[in-house]
Amino acid sequence: MEKRHMNLKTALRLCLSSESMGLERRQRSENWQENFERKGKKSCWRRRIRSVRRQENS
Repeated sequence: MEKRHMNLKTALRLCLSSESMGLERRQRSENWQENFERKGKKSCWRRRIRSVRRQENS
């Protein structure tokens, strides 16, 4: 019983963390230019270009 309870808690935590990660990702893609200008993140810029190319291909 205790073990199952722990598994439920960890599953819930994983679900919540992945949910918030998805939200962060969405906000990041909306504010990618802002982030790029503020932080100068080349990796963020590259990732954005790659996702745009992927959308054009499909």
